[in-house]
Formats: sequence, C-alpha cells, structure tokens
Amino acid sequence: MPSLLVELIDPKMVAVLRVFLEQKDKLFHLQKVSRVSGVSLGTTFRLVHRMARLEILDVEKIGEFKLYRLGRSKEIKALEVLHA
Repeated sequence: MPSLLVELIDPKMVAVLRVFLEQKDKLFHLQKVSRVSGVSLGTTFRLVHRMARLEILDVEKIGEFKLYRLGRSKEIKALEVLHA
C-alpha cells in the first residue's frame, strides 16, 4: 500500500519529504534539502514553504537564515508511511 500512496503523490514532494523523514531531528537549510533530494532549488523552496504552512515542517530562524525540520505533531506519524 505505501508504494501506491507514493505513486499518487508528486514525486518531487516525496523526495523532499524523505529528506526530513530520514533525519527527523536535523535542521536543514533549503540548499541542503535541494541537493540531497535532487529537486531544483526553486521547487524545493515552494514545497518546503507549503509544508511549513501546513505545519508538516517546523521553521527555526537563526539570524537571517531559516532552517527546517520535520514537525512533531501526531499527524506527521501518518506521513512516515511514505518512508517505509
């Protein structure tokens, strides 16, 4: 069933989300997410901001930088099915 779910969702969204699911407590800068996921920086920017707006990702500001990590809500647990 997880593979069917992955097939129904945008592959770029899945690639970006997997970066966060593989290292749940790590903070990531957009460029690192883009590089690791293989998704262009512009698309990564849009996807990460959408996930932050949906509270899938937490945002931490450090100086002028924004860093992102996987959120800690119980709804996030359902997304871990994609990583299985």
